[in-house]
Amino acid sequence: MIKNQDDQALLIVFITFLALAMGALLLRYLWLDVTRQGEKAQAGYILEHKIIPALNARPYRYQQKGKLIRSGDYIRGAFVFPYDAPISQELLSYRRYLEIHGFSVSSYYDSDLDKYQLRIQRDNIEMAVLDLYRGRKQVAGQIAIIIDDFGYRYDETILGFLNLKPALTVSVIPGHQFSQTSARAGWEKGCEVLIHMPMEAIQDQGDGRELYYISIRDNHRQIMETVEKATRENPYAVGMNNHTGSRATAHEKTMKILARAIQKHNLFFVDSYTSAQSIAEITMRHYNIPTARRDVFLDNERTVEATLEKLEELAKIALENGSAIAIGHCHASTLKALKIFLPRLESYNLALVPVAKLLK
Repeated sequence: MIKNQDDQALLIVFITFLALAMGALLLRYLWLDVTRQGEKAQAGYILEHKIIPALNARPYRYQQKGKLIRSGDYIRGAFVFPYDAPISQELLSYRRYLEIHGFSVSSYYDSDLDKYQLRIQRDNIEMAVLDLYRGRKQVAGQIAIIIDDFGYRYDETILGFLNLKPALTVSVIPGHQFSQTSARAGWEKGCEVLIHMPMEAIQDQGDGRELYYISIRDNHRQIMETVEKATRENPYAVGMNNHTGSRATAHEKTMKILARAIQKHNLFFVDSYTSAQSIAEITMRHYNIPTARRDVFLDNERTVEATLEKLEELAKIALENGSAIAIGHCHASTLKALKIFLPRLESYNLALVPVAKLLK
């Protein structure tokens, strides 16, 4: 209970002072908060409009990969830097540029993805994460090498082909002892896998010596069933090429039925081109099936020297035309020649790719 007017006046003064003090503290807090938000917004603006565009202003121009994702003042983005860029020096220069503008940065390298990740902070607040990927080397041409006749055996030579790097395209002949084993092993090794479908040749009697065999005497149902069974046996296959087939690939009715069967299973077709009369490629194009034909047979002559000559011919065609396709077989001499030739690809500025990349 207040005893007199003096005490009452003193209380009013105290309450007023307390209210003013609290108001001042609140105003200061709000001012600091607005200042921090303003500084953060300004930092976000600098980051988005100066720091990140600086990636594209470097002597080695970076290419933005997708769109920048922005949530408030937090930014996430990805960039691709040129294959030949001196990335260590570039990151050091970029780090200094960030520090000039008051940011700190930590970096991490992911060797599996060949990716650098930059985490950019200001006042211990993470403001951006940028992923930097190494771009692909620009090459003068691409080659694809298909090795036929997997499935007959499974030995050291077969394993040698499967272990080659870069990976080859392996074509597995269906219906043999090691067909399924070879197809699965090829897929597990990162190889592109095809069905090497036996087809009637001019010198054949059309007697179906292979368990899976397409003859010009086959009707629509028989060809559809043959392809169906082959795809069930080899679920890893993404395409098909012909084993022999000089007569079948020149037969219009047979090729039209085969095209429909291939279309049904979403495969592509590579014409091994065992006959100049082949209409396989043009028929597949008519049905909008990705297709091409081989340019070079590697090992008609089974020596390392002859195969190397054919590989050099393949490289020349690729450099002249931009791409080329070769077909070889599971011979020890072919394997030896490839072990010599593949390390030369970089000096030729050529890339070995899955054959699917060269189809039209």
